[in-house]
Amino acid sequence: LDSTSQSHCIERALFPVSKLLSFVSFTTNIIRMIIDAKAIVLTLVVVCVGFFAGLRMVRSFALSIAQENHDANQAIDQAEEEKRLKQERHADVAAASAFAKVEPLLTVPKATPGESAAAAADASKVSAEV
Repeated sequence: LDSTSQSHCIERALFPVSKLLSFVSFTTNIIRMIIDAKAIVLTLVVVCVGFFAGLRMVRSFALSIAQENHDANQAIDQAEEEKRLKQERHADVAAASAFAKVEPLLTVPKATPGESAAAAADASKVSAEV
C-alpha cells in the first residue's frame, strides 16, 4: 500500500468519529450558556417570586392551624364554663334547701313589752321543737 491509500483508509476508519466530533462541537456552540447580568437578574426574580409564593402558602397553612386551635380552645373553655355554672347552680340550690330547713330555727320571736324574757325564751323553745 502506498501512503495515499493508507491515509485514505485511515480517513475512512475515522470518518464516524470525525462526524461525531463535529456534531458535538456544533451542539455545544448552540447550547452554550451565556451568563450575563440579565440572566442573573431574571434568575433572582424567579427565585424571589417562588420564595414569596412558598412563604405565603406556609403562612396561610399556619394561620388555618392557629384558627382551628383557637376554636378548639374556645370550645373547651365554653364546656368548662358551662360545667362550672351548672355546679354553681346545684350548690346554690343545695344551700337554699339547707337554709330553708334551718331558717325556722334561727327566728327568735320578739318579746312584746308586756312579756318577760323568760316567756319569750319558752316560745322560742317551742318553735325550735316543731
